[in-house]
Amino acid sequence: MDRRRQSRVNSVFRSAIWGIDAKFQPFQAKVSAVNMSGNGISCKVWQPLRHGDTIELQYEGQTTAYTVIWKG
Repeated sequence: MDRRRQSRVNSVFRSAIWGIDAKFQPFQAKVSAVNMSGNGISCKVWQPLRHGDTIELQYEGQTTAYTVIWKG
C-alpha cells in the first residue's frame, strides 16, 4: 500500500535542473521527470547528489526548488 499523502501523476517530460552537486560543484542538466505530485517529483539525475541538497527545476517557464530526500 502506498503511504504517500498525495497521488502521483505518471508523466514523462523534459525539464532543466541546476544546483550544487555532492562535490560542491555547480551544475546544470536536462532531465526526464518520471512522475510528480503537489509535494514532489521523481526524475533521473546523473549528477552525484546528497540527501538534503536543494536543486531547482524549471518547466514551462516556472522554477521550483526541491530538496533531495531519496536517491537510488
